[in-house]
Amino acid sequence: MTDPTKTAKASNGADEQRWIENDGLLRDEGVLFGMSGGDVAAKLAVIEHYFARQIREAEQECRLAEERLETAQQSLSQQQELMQERRREWQELHTRLTLAAHDFLRATVGMVLYGGVIALVYFLLYDWLKPYWPRHTGLIVAGVYGFGMLSLFQRGSFLYAGNRPNAGTESGEASAETEAARPPEQWKVMLEEVGVPAVTALLAVVWGWPDHTPAQGVAMYLFLFFAFLFTGKGFLNNIVRVTASLRAVGDNFRQRKWRKRRLAELTKLQAEDEQVLKARTEAARVLEEKRDLLPDAEQLRLQCLTKQELFRSEYILANEARGVLTLEEVLSVRPEQAN
Repeated sequence: MTDPTKTAKASNGADEQRWIENDGLLRDEGVLFGMSGGDVAAKLAVIEHYFARQIREAEQECRLAEERLETAQQSLSQQQELMQERRREWQELHTRLTLAAHDFLRATVGMVLYGGVIALVYFLLYDWLKPYWPRHTGLIVAGVYGFGMLSLFQRGSFLYAGNRPNAGTESGEASAETEAARPPEQWKVMLEEVGVPAVTALLAVVWGWPDHTPAQGVAMYLFLFFAFLFTGKGFLNNIVRVTASLRAVGDNFRQRKWRKRRLAELTKLQAEDEQVLKARTEAARVLEEKRDLLPDAEQLRLQCLTKQELFRSEYILANEARGVLTLEEVLSVRPEQAN
C-alpha cells in the first residue's frame, strides 16, 4: 500500500513548486520575497533545482529514445543490405549460368563408331585365320586380336621398370621406385605403340598369305596395322571421355536443379523481406516521432533562465519599492510596470 505520509509530502512539494510553472504566481512570489527582503539566491537555486531534475529526466529519456532509434535504424539497414545481397544473387543466377564444358555426344558417337570398327576387325580376322586354325579358332583369334588391339594400354611391361639395383636394401627399393616413376624413353614408347601393331598384323597376314593375292595381303596388312594402331586407343580414350562427360552432365543437371530451387527460394524471400522492411521502417518512424515529441533539454535550460530572470526582475522591483509602497500598492502597480 502507498504510504499516506509520502503521498502528502509529494503533493505538498508539487503545490509548493507550482508557483514556478505559473508566471503569475512566479511574479507574486518575487514581489512577496522582495518585500520581505529575503535572499534571492536561494529562490533562484530552487528554480534551478526544479528545472535541473526535468533536464536530467529529459536527457535520459532522449538518450534512451536515441538508443532505441539507433537500434531500429541498424536493424533496418541490415535488412536493406540483406535484401540487396539476395537481389544481386537472384540477378546473377537469373542472367548467368556457368556449366561445365563437355563433349558427351561427340565422345559417345566416337565410342560407338570405334566399337563398330573393333567388332568388324575381330570378325574379319576370324574369317582370315579360320581355315588355318579349325580348332579353337575363337580363342586364337581373341589372343592375337587382344594383343594387337589392346596391348597399347598395358603399363606392367619391364620396359617401364627402369634400371633396378640388384640389392634388396631399403635404399635400393627407394631407388627402384624412383626409376619406375620416371617417364619411359621415347624409343620404348615407339616400340610398343608401333611395333606391337606391326608385328601382330604381320603375323595374321603371313599366316593367311598362301590363299590370298599379294594385293589382298598388303591391303589386309595395312588395314590391320592402322586398326590396331588407332582403333583400340581411340575406343578406350572415348570411354574415358564419355565417363568424364557423364560426370559433367550430372553436375550440370544438379546445378540447374539447384539454380531453379534457389531462384524460387529467393523469390519467396524477397516477398517476405518486403514485409519485414515495411515493418521495420514503420517501427523506426514511430520511434523517431516519439523522440521528437520528448522535452528538449536546451529549451528547459532556456525556460529556467527565463523564469529566473522574471523572478529576479520582480524581486528587484519589490525590493526597491519596499520602503515607499505597501504590498497592496506594489501588487496593484506591478503589472503596469511589468508591461
